[in-house]
Amino acid sequence: MKVILLENLAKIGSIGEIIDVKRGFARNYLISNKKALYASKENIKEVEKIKTELNKKDQEKKKMLNRYTKP
Repeated sequence: MKVILLENLAKIGSIGEIIDVKRGFARNYLISNKKALYASKENIKEVEKIKTELNKKDQEKKKMLNRYTKP
């Protein structure tokens, strides 16, 4: 079963990765503990939107830091 990770998990993957795991592990652990979502087309699009928003915010923070740290 393919799932999209919502958290960084050691030895499994990082946020936004689409991984293939056994069905029981996905249902009983990852999805029930809200650590992952089913990898449907809608969920993939939603995660991509979130990732782009986070990247934009991160870039803005870096620009602000560069303005204050440069002499």
